[in-house]
Amino acid sequence: MAGWPLRHCFIKNILDIHYDNMNHPFGILMIFLACLVGKAYGQVDSILALPESDRIIALYDWHQSLCQKDAELCKRKLAEAAIVFEDRGDEDLQKLTFFLTVLDQLQNQPEGDVQGILDNAIEEARQKDWDNMIAELEFHRASISFHKQHNVPSIEVMMEKISTLEKIGWSSPYTRQSFYNLIGHTCYYYADYDLGIQYLKKAMDSSIPTTSLGYDFGLLNVLGLSYDKVQKYDSAIAIYKLALDVVQQKNIDAWVGIISGNMGNAYYRKGDYNNALPFLETDFQKSINNGIRGSAVNASSILANIELSRGNIQKAEEYLEYARVNIDTTDLNVMIIYLGNLFTYSKLKKDYDLAVAYADTLQKVKARQEKIANKEMIDKAAMRVQVAKYDRDVQLLNAAKSRQILMRNAFFVIFILTGLIAILLLKRIEYLRRVNKEKLDKAEADLNRFTKSLLEKNELIQSFREQKEKTQPPYSGITEERSQSISELSHTAILTDDDWKHFKLLFDEVYPGFLVRLKEKFNDLTPAEMRLLALTKLRIEPKDMADMLGISPDSIKKSRYRLRKKINLPEEGTLDELVKLI
Repeated sequence: MAGWPLRHCFIKNILDIHYDNMNHPFGILMIFLACLVGKAYGQVDSILALPESDRIIALYDWHQSLCQKDAELCKRKLAEAAIVFEDRGDEDLQKLTFFLTVLDQLQNQPEGDVQGILDNAIEEARQKDWDNMIAELEFHRASISFHKQHNVPSIEVMMEKISTLEKIGWSSPYTRQSFYNLIGHTCYYYADYDLGIQYLKKAMDSSIPTTSLGYDFGLLNVLGLSYDKVQKYDSAIAIYKLALDVVQQKNIDAWVGIISGNMGNAYYRKGDYNNALPFLETDFQKSINNGIRGSAVNASSILANIELSRGNIQKAEEYLEYARVNIDTTDLNVMIIYLGNLFTYSKLKKDYDLAVAYADTLQKVKARQEKIANKEMIDKAAMRVQVAKYDRDVQLLNAAKSRQILMRNAFFVIFILTGLIAILLLKRIEYLRRVNKEKLDKAEADLNRFTKSLLEKNELIQSFREQKEKTQPPYSGITEERSQSISELSHTAILTDDDWKHFKLLFDEVYPGFLVRLKEKFNDLTPAEMRLLALTKLRIEPKDMADMLGISPDSIKKSRYRLRKKINLPEEGTLDELVKLI
């Protein structure tokens, strides 16, 4: 016993208590109840044991089967099943159980209570974060309002929720089928047959097997009627055949007659009387058997018309007599067919006075029917315009929303790219700054080394000069050959053309553009004057300049003086100050 699930223990306890009272009526009742509970729980377990794709169908059929037997028992068992599904964490089954529970609660409730029940259910779904269930309940609430008032706002809400559910998904195939079917019926009512066909075809694609108790074959009938209205008779007949297979499989005799009549009517409108007759005769007989007089009268009128067209007056009389006794004179469409048949019948009987009378009555009925039809057409056209306007508005809003999202994403991408580009530019600038600084440091170092090398050469030359002086009498320790070499070095220019080219390259790196600006400002400067000003920019002493240029200090002094005159430098100005400004 320890291994029994709780529900099995409950059943076993009941059986143990009443085992000795099997002959007592109360004991028998308790055992019967225990069996019912066990069967109900067993059914829930069997649903959960199915593949996930089959569980929804099984749950719906189980619920429908219970409701057909006992509505109150159905509600209790559904509540028990909801607890089990929640414990198992099966959200799809929870949602369908929740929705079916709400539908059960709405049965036979006053309008005020209906709205309260739906409001509470929507709030509960919101707490569970069931977005598609919220949309479905809001659709259901709007559909109830629409069928009571036929107002535009309600159908706008329905269309809006359909659009939402198409994006986020449906809670079950049954809500998908039901809501598409309802919208398709509404479009048919307002004579927007093409749009109705679109929605009804979506309802057909809800993956519900035709054997399921929840398969709504009525949507096939309305889809066939919609094709009939737009004169697509072959499509209508194909749908009617599918619908007829379903109702025959389910053995729903009345609907076999209705759908047979609609198929026969499609063949009749197509002009195929041979195929129309058997279906219309089936409709006539089954409608009589099931007490559906309106459908029987409609079938008899068309049958009479076909028989009259073939000259079968006696057979036509039988159908006309049935119509005369059972016809609803307020149904103008049927009256028009009936009076047309009487007109034809009278002509065939050569009773022309009666034929004229029927023709006159027929024209009056047609006039009444046309007047009513025109008003209905205007009303339906107005509704279609409103629905179409709402549909366009929704499309425009969705397009605007898509553009807004696209622009937002584009702005975000541009912002990110701009940031990346800015970072790359900053890194590039930093890199170039670092490279330029390294190049400048290197150029300054090279120039300093070059200048230092020249100065060292000058020092060497100076030492040679001093040694030369020592070679003059009374010094006689140096050979004549060595004395000659020292004399030549003392008169050699340090800055040769090659030296100047190398010096100029280094100088341009340290002071870029200086020599160019100097030439632009004083375009008549000689190369020697350019060199003198470059050395001045480096702050080389005149004595060192003389050694570097291979001339005497006096020559440097004279060159600087002539240069001042040449460039018209004021007395208070110096060449050092001049080169600082360039």
